[in-house]
Amino acid sequence: MNDLKTIRVRNVIIVSPINPLRAYSCIVYLAQGLHRAGIHVSLWAWIPVDQLKEVGNYEFEIKSFYSKWYARFPIVRRIFSFFDFIGMCLKGRTVVIVHELLYYPIAVLSKLLKPDIKLVHYHTELFTENELGDLSLLERLCLKFYTAYPEVSDLIIECNKERAAFRKKYFDISSKIFVIPNTIPKSEVPVKKKKLSDYNANIDSRPIVVYSGGVYAHRELDLLLKALAPMKSEVFFFGFCYGDSGAIANFKNQCTQVLGPRNFYIATSVQRREILSRIHEASIGIVYYKPSSSVGTDLAAPTKFFEYIGCGVPIVSSPNRSLMPLIDKYGLGFYAIDESVVSLRQAIKKFVDKPELVVQVRKNEKLAFNSILHYDYAAKATLKEIQNLAES
Repeated sequence: MNDLKTIRVRNVIIVSPINPLRAYSCIVYLAQGLHRAGIHVSLWAWIPVDQLKEVGNYEFEIKSFYSKWYARFPIVRRIFSFFDFIGMCLKGRTVVIVHELLYYPIAVLSKLLKPDIKLVHYHTELFTENELGDLSLLERLCLKFYTAYPEVSDLIIECNKERAAFRKKYFDISSKIFVIPNTIPKSEVPVKKKKLSDYNANIDSRPIVVYSGGVYAHRELDLLLKALAPMKSEVFFFGFCYGDSGAIANFKNQCTQVLGPRNFYIATSVQRREILSRIHEASIGIVYYKPSSSVGTDLAAPTKFFEYIGCGVPIVSSPNRSLMPLIDKYGLGFYAIDESVVSLRQAIKKFVDKPELVVQVRKNEKLAFNSILHYDYAAKATLKEIQNLAES
């Protein structure tokens, strides 16, 4: 536990429309960093009730909208959560950190009602009115509002410098945009390691190709399976995957058909810290976001990229403008030269054919992560800015 005396400053409220215990862990790391600076932090998100037992692993306050009475009514529960959120904003002296779009209009309204509120807008996705992705109708309305009023916040945070530059130009934002890369703290890299083979007895001495992330159609995982198909006897594919039951079942069926039942394993609903304790065994970590799909995917900022680095898993990625410079600069692995299956396969084969490259890249990753790519270093300046708001 943090033994620092709590500073008598503004409380910080962080609100997120997702479940940060399974995705977008940067929200948890932000709360953790502020808490350790002596600031009282409350994180509100949509965390399933059966996962709330995990909040005891954290030093700060985590609460779920799913624990509210209105969570039983899917059609209106988001709307009722807005009223709860307004109440939080207007109570006491606060810094309100809004993750993504959904709660942004409500935060702006609260700031109009109470100008003393300090508002921080934290972006981890990039949407424009031309590229709406999987946004719901409500989120699309929030995007229209944001497009009209993008600069009400006292502080704006993006997750890489490429996205910050794009957002600044596209939305005509004059103020500085701060950057916190979607990396992880050193403390999240487990000292005690576990084995992937605990999950599946078919894992042998073959190089393990790991993928950690969603299995929805827009992730283009069919391209990965096609790339692995000709070498299915040379590698073992391991997926730590999330998604609805239908998407998971469909992906498992695809893996069975393309790779064969003894050449893969899919684990679901696994805690992030559990994943980090096991992926060190993998020889290759896949990061694939098709660049031509949208500007958001071209400028991808996935946490898994930094999780692989922190755990010493060499990277094979798609040719994204945001990822290639880091891979080149620090020697973190390889990327496909284009969006073809052949190009992705060639990048994977480099590690399969030359295991000594795995050893070298692991060394490069350890050096880069321990020096400047870990959260404590990368987020330091922005955390200080938020702390200044809290103390104002």
